[in-house]
Amino acid sequence: GPPGFEPGTTSAPGWHPTKLDHGPIRGLHNYYLKLLLRVTKQATSKILVWLWTVPRCTLKISAVVPTYNEEENIKRCLMSLRKQRIEEIIVVDGGSRDKTVEIARSFADKVISSRELNTVARARMEGIRQATGDVIAFVDADTVVSRTWREGIEESFSDKDVVAATGPAYPLEEPRFLITLGYIISYDILIRLTLAIGRPHFMGFNSAYRADVLKKVKIPDVKVSEDALLSMAVYPMGTMVFNKKMAVYTSFRRVKKRGWSETIFYLLYNGLKVILTGEPFEEYAKV
Repeated sequence: GPPGFEPGTTSAPGWHPTKLDHGPIRGLHNYYLKLLLRVTKQATSKILVWLWTVPRCTLKISAVVPTYNEEENIKRCLMSLRKQRIEEIIVVDGGSRDKTVEIARSFADKVISSRELNTVARARMEGIRQATGDVIAFVDADTVVSRTWREGIEESFSDKDVVAATGPAYPLEEPRFLITLGYIISYDILIRLTLAIGRPHFMGFNSAYRADVLKKVKIPDVKVSEDALLSMAVYPMGTMVFNKKMAVYTSFRRVKKRGWSETIFYLLYNGLKVILTGEPFEEYAKV
């Protein structure tokens, strides 16, 4: 071996690790060790503070989306729900002839399609049967939920007395002043008014119900206003609230197709008919 080394040893004569001058090395080591401990302590403290202040919510939300030939809208709707971390997304299709079901399977947790589910009422009832969440929310395929939508649901149902919640709606495609004003009157002021008089008309494209309460009622198998009849049936079971954070953006297409006069007539006349008699129109043309 090399000069100065003896066979079977790993060091030269007179050399021993404990005889080295470790002063500078030990000092540098201690400095970095103390720095690491200080940084770790600060980071840990910040994480603990964050965990303590972040609202804890164990609420599981199931979102039910009824569909029929909605291939142009369904992806946008489901992506908005995904961004809100909705635990269970259920699409109930009434036998679409386009690619609605195919698209939905890429984003939803459950997709049920049958021609027997050819009314919104039947689709909602099937969604309720399939849902496993603590809260069941309804959203239409041509609707996009806002960034605060989930927060609004969690805030509303943090009160154990609350059995249902809804929020405002705004135009999705054309946010012009008069259109937006029409939405505010129809889907904010009038909804608050129906709630104030004890005949709540919660819209099917933006409503949420406590699951155990919802499963005690049956949605009437009507072609229109099943959402209003449902909210009126739930009203005696607990507190119902309007939460501004639970906002959505919904399509203006129905108004564009029918025109303002027919739309206003439908909202006012059918709305009053439902509130006063509990019986809606028998027909509602699909768009």
